[in-house]
Amino acid sequence: MKKYLALLLASMLTLTTLSGCSSSSSSDAPEEYPTEAITFLVPWAAGGATDIMARAVAQSAEEILGQPVVVENVEGGNATIGTAQAANADADGYTILVASTSPNILQPYYVDVTYTPESFDAICQITVKDMVIVANADAPYDTIAEYIAMCQENPDSLLFAVSNGNPAHLAFSSMMTQCDFSAKHYPVQNDSETITNVLSGVADIGLLTSVSVGVSQIEAGELKALAVFSTERSSVLPDVPTLIEEGIDISAGAWTGLMVPAGMPEETLALIREAFETVMMDPATEELLSRAGETLKYLDGDDFMDVVLEEYVTYGTEIENLGLAN
Repeated sequence: MKKYLALLLASMLTLTTLSGCSSSSSSDAPEEYPTEAITFLVPWAAGGATDIMARAVAQSAEEILGQPVVVENVEGGNATIGTAQAANADADGYTILVASTSPNILQPYYVDVTYTPESFDAICQITVKDMVIVANADAPYDTIAEYIAMCQENPDSLLFAVSNGNPAHLAFSSMMTQCDFSAKHYPVQNDSETITNVLSGVADIGLLTSVSVGVSQIEAGELKALAVFSTERSSVLPDVPTLIEEGIDISAGAWTGLMVPAGMPEETLALIREAFETVMMDPATEELLSRAGETLKYLDGDDFMDVVLEEYVTYGTEIENLGLAN
């Protein structure tokens, strides 16, 4: 009998201890979010496209979530300085990185940084910029198929203008391999220089990381768009086919989204994702983004993280093939 009572007492003590542990664990996770000011860390200069987009989302989030959302610009190092600072911030959900393709998944291949894509947890994707292949209006090809045929007839003769190692460059490199043609890279600094060199006839085609940069010249008939890299036609250029429609299994874009430092409890991450899903699904957010020249292309945290990790591997392969890796 005494032995039975001893076992029973031991069992009760064990249950009490486990119950106490469970209570302590759940109390570590916040019951609501946010309860204080949020900082959007933008690793680019104020006034740029990413900054303008971030401020539009911050304005909407502040109104919907009921807490201040402060935008802090930490520029430098092709956005790696601010990205590294965000990776080292407290994993409490109150420092949120406004992440983008180049600093988060390309720069780790190009330079020595203290972070990788796994240094962050994704909250959501906000936008994806449609990338487009353009040619001078007088070019002797009107479709991507005609351009490829000319490249195959004249290997390594035609020039394509694009900034070295950006998403459009890497996607086009993959396209050359898949479609078995070759062309010469004409390096430029940005999309504006790409347009200048195509209009002047220096480059035969240009690869723009944002349709919006070249839309005025396309509408004016100075440039013609051969294809877009996105999975669906661009709302800005609805008559321009995708590469997939042209039988080329390539799709790419330059995304922007929200991320937090990795390592927070799952319950906390779920609360943050839920809060910003509410923000993104509100019509006011879409309207503010539209005024900022952006189109909302929301993905939830899990789906967005899948895209990030998949592109990190895909782009990494092309970066290695091009000999651009650090």
